[in-house]
Amino acid sequence: MNFNCTNLLKLRTRSGYSQEYIADLLGIDHSCYNRLENNKRRLRIEDIPVLARAFGKSEPEILEELMGWIPAAPAPIPPAAEMTETLFLRVIREKDKVIEEKNRTIEFLSRMVQAPLPP
Repeated sequence: MNFNCTNLLKLRTRSGYSQEYIADLLGIDHSCYNRLENNKRRLRIEDIPVLARAFGKSEPEILEELMGWIPAAPAPIPPAAEMTETLFLRVIREKDKVIEEKNRTIEFLSRMVQAPLPP
């Protein structure tokens, strides 16, 4: 799969793991893992569950982390007395934007799973 693997590098260093440790978990040698973090090798779909377990995250969480997807901050909700229909609609639109962004990410990942690997 095509990910910006600098996110994998950040996740690994934040967790305090060595490249050798993650490489062993993935069943690859250190040099292959190094190429992965340097975007010179593609992440395999079967690596996602292994990485999720290693970093204590669910598979969707690890995908979001690797994709760099960060949900938009929700609009602050004013006190009930100040809430107007216009503000309510704005909040709904923001929610819809977040859902659309996440759906685009899911569609992208689906296409990547179905795409043939280069030789």
